[in-house]
Amino acid sequence: ADDSADHLMQIVLRVPATPGGERPAGIHGLIRRQLEMTVVSRVIHTALLAAGGASACELAGAYASKLRTALDSLTALLRAPATPFVRQRFM
Repeated sequence: ADDSADHLMQIVLRVPATPGGERPAGIHGLIRRQLEMTVVSRVIHTALLAAGGASACELAGAYASKLRTALDSLTALLRAPATPFVRQRFM
């Protein structure tokens, strides 16, 4: 992120290097995306609960499920060991 930009929240991600000393490519983007999905699901869930009404509560239940899935995915991503990505090239 650009330091001059305004941020509501900034999280610095520190991903450990692999045994070869390299950082896994793209892992920061994956973590950032999962964090975004978690926050968005929580905000929409809370807004729907605040709105009240039967249909809003039903939709809030759907977003609660999305929130649990996003949290599970984020937790698994943060705990999983880095694995190399190998693209096969055919000659």
